Amino acid sequence: MNIFLPPMGFSLEKILGENVNQKAVLKAADKMVELGLVAAGYKYLNIGDAWCLPSRDENGRLVEDTSKFPFGLKYLSAALHAKGMKLAITTSVGALTPNGYPGSLDREYIDAETFAKIGIDYISHTACDIPATAGFFTPLRRMNMALRASGRWVFYALNFDHSKIMDRMYYTGYEWDGADLSEYTNGYAIEKWLRSTGVNSFCTKSPDVAFDAHHDDNIIGYTGTQCWLSLGDVTVDCECSCELAKKVSACAIKCSPIMISADPAKLNNKQVEVLTNKGMIRILKDEESRAPAVLKTDNGTVYTKLLTDREYGVFVINDTDSEAFVPFYTFDFGMVYSSNLKCDMYDVFTNEKHPVFTDATRIKLPAKGSKLFIMKLV
Repeated sequence: MNIFLPPMGFSLEKILGENVNQKAVLKAADKMVELGLVAAGYKYLNIGDAWCLPSRDENGRLVEDTSKFPFGLKYLSAALHAKGMKLAITTSVGALTPNGYPGSLDREYIDAETFAKIGIDYISHTACDIPATAGFFTPLRRMNMALRASGRWVFYALNFDHSKIMDRMYYTGYEWDGADLSEYTNGYAIEKWLRSTGVNSFCTKSPDVAFDAHHDDNIIGYTGTQCWLSLGDVTVDCECSCELAKKVSACAIKCSPIMISADPAKLNNKQVEVLTNKGMIRILKDEESRAPAVLKTDNGTVYTKLLTDREYGVFVINDTDSEAFVPFYTFDFGMVYSSNLKCDMYDVFTNEKHPVFTDATRIKLPAKGSKLFIMKLV
């Protein structure tokens, strides 16, 4: 199956943890439908790793915890599909999952068969509890081949701590197929290899690390059709909609999958408005799906993403600790005065129109603040 646009969804992994159960998941799904989140594109719902028993059965298969899911995950999957949604779970590249449940290392094929049987649509493959000599790329390739062999298409998301994986690459250097390890001392060339493993998205930081709008700016060009660079789950942990807008804007401009870590029932109206904003989603889901150009300027950073119909997504961040004007020099992105074109743009969250300009403009932002625009050439 071709993946032309990054996915969107919600994760209950940290919200429910060990307390995940059928009733709570269906309640969250109903709330997502009620709030218009599913209609806006948030199709996936990740229930985490606590859906199974702590031990496999005598045949080495994962066993569903019927005390939590009395009707089974196949029922849950069908119930979500009826609501226009898809079921996601978390598993592990290693021997154990984040919460200590059986991981998929060396069990990729049998687990993929189980996932297919119960109707899983998305796996979050987390790199944890990997034995010292197990390598990294090989288990990813096995999982990709196992998922394809199962006969069911499953979105394959990878999460790993880059610094720890680089240490492992030096230890298990045979996996580089004869490549010169010195080429990878910059710490990021590993991403070139991930696309060949078959993953559909990858996040290079630990889930415990706070969301960073600038994360992986230096490898932003690796995102694209079939394999998306993910900024990680977007945690909604306060009533402030401005910070949430900054997080989803960063995802939209960078073509990052948007997975919201929150209880849908606890979202306030402002947060729902941010998550369902049509301009933000339009930038994320633009059919050309191009990675943005990035420019560091005085006081901040400007990202411009080519959109269809002679339009651009423009994301501006104030990187200072005080209110400041962040300049936007259109010359650096291909515009010159002799073009006889002007830039006409508006803030997607407030609909406020910015003054028309040609060569440059300045955007006033609060400390660490941001704005997301759609700009049209006129």
